[in-house]
Amino acid sequence: MRNSCWWPSACQTNAYPPCVSHITPSLIVSSESTLESFVFGTMRLEQHDLDSCIDLLQHVLEAGVRRFHSSTEYGSFKLFCVALPHACARSGIDIDSLRHIVKLASPHFGESRFDESTMVSAVDEYRKSLEVDTLDVVQWMTRMDLADESARMNCLSRDNEAIANYAKNARADGNINRLGCFPYTRTFRDAVIQKPWCDTLVDYLNLDEREAYDSIPNLNDGQSIIAIRPLYPMFSESSDNSAARPSADECLTFSLQNDKVEAVVVSASSIEHADELVSIISRLRPKAEGPGRHPKS
Repeated sequence: MRNSCWWPSACQTNAYPPCVSHITPSLIVSSESTLESFVFGTMRLEQHDLDSCIDLLQHVLEAGVRRFHSSTEYGSFKLFCVALPHACARSGIDIDSLRHIVKLASPHFGESRFDESTMVSAVDEYRKSLEVDTLDVVQWMTRMDLADESARMNCLSRDNEAIANYAKNARADGNINRLGCFPYTRTFRDAVIQKPWCDTLVDYLNLDEREAYDSIPNLNDGQSIIAIRPLYPMFSESSDNSAARPSADECLTFSLQNDKVEAVVVSASSIEHADELVSIISRLRPKAEGPGRHPKS
């Protein structure tokens, strides 16, 4: 999906240049190895200016990363959407080859029901912003009042048919590949993975937050986990201060130890940090051959 930036004010000022989907890539490569288990988390991109953001995204693309996690709730989202086409053009990566995981809540905080029209509208906005026809995974959330677990569970049961219909229609229309869920709680997690429309969990999974691992035996064929914040124990205040903090290698080894964990969502604040993560994940999960860079036109 090709379009102009959907933040007109940003493109009409000096803050960000126009989107650059038309730029001709300079590399002529028909296929390459991609790092399927590495999902680049974009939340921390906010600390970058446009040039350094483009440089970092270009670097991870050239290292084989093709999967990205983003959200309109992140302050970095607008910057990410502007920088990504530049990074693709510089590296010769077809923007259509990228696979996006996005966050989307329905019902949101203070709401009480699942709303298919909200999902359709929000997915369309994501597709326009990210310049793709199909989102790989929608990380769906039932928020409402997180302190009222009974109401959230009732919503899941009551709106099950509406959620199933949305997932079926969105897949059939080619707008999403999979509907995932960030469950917030064990009770919701155990219930949602029993739903045929739930393709994957997008959930915390690290040395400090291990609860999702308990659900692995209950996953159905084809279901998986995409692990969020696997590096959390390196920085968590709740970690045992009397013991040495785990390394990135130890954290990622833990999160990727089970084949049902298809990928980890990790952020990198610098090219050097990105290289360290690429090296570790490449060792734990070797790269796969697939399409990526596209011919010069």
